[in-house]
Amino acid sequence: MNSYFKFSLPFKKVTFDFLFLSVLFLASFLIGILFYIKNPAESQEFINLLSDNLSDFNFENPYLLTLQIFFNNLSVSFYSVLFGFFLGLVPLLIITLNGFLPGLLFPYVSSKKSAFFFILGILPHGIFEIFAIILACALGFRMGRLSLIKIYGKTFGKIDISLTNEFFQSFFLYLYIVIPLLFIAAIIEVFITGFILSLF
Repeated sequence: MNSYFKFSLPFKKVTFDFLFLSVLFLASFLIGILFYIKNPAESQEFINLLSDNLSDFNFENPYLLTLQIFFNNLSVSFYSVLFGFFLGLVPLLIITLNGFLPGLLFPYVSSKKSAFFFILGILPHGIFEIFAIILACALGFRMGRLSLIKIYGKTFGKIDISLTNEFFQSFFLYLYIVIPLLFIAAIIEVFITGFILSLF
C-alpha cells in the first residue's frame, strides 16, 4: 500500500486549488439561492428539468440505485480530472453547477418542507460526496493551471514541469481517495439519507 501511495500527488500540492474551488462552490450555492428568490418561474423550470432527469434512476432497487448514483458521480469527477488540461474550464463549470443547483433547491425545498429537511437530505452523504467532487475538480483545475504555466512560463525562462508525471500522480490520488469516497457517499445516500428522509 505504501508503494502505491508514493506515486500519488501529495495533498498539500492541491491545497490551493481545493480551497479556491471550495469558495467557488459556496459562492455558486449562494448565487443559486438568490437566483431562485429573484427568478422563481425560471427556477421552477430548472427544478422540473432536474426532476425529469431523475426518472433515469431506479428507485425500486436500492442496490442498483447505489450503483447508478456512484457511476454518475464517478463520470462527473473523472471528466473533471481528464479535461482539466483545457485551461481548467471543465472543473470550473462542474463546481459552479454543483454549487448552483443545490442553492436553487434550498429555498424550494425549504418552502415545501423545511430548511432542516434540506440539510438532512444533503449532509449525511454530502460530507463525502462534495469533498470528493471538489478534490477531483481541484486535481483537474491544477492540471489546467500547470498547463498554462508550462506554455506561457517559457517567456520567463525554463519551466521544469512534467505534465505527464503530474497527471499520473493526480490520477493516483483520484483512485485512492476520490473513488472510495464517492462509493461511500452513494451507499450513505441510498441507505442512510433515504431512511432519514423517510421518517419525515
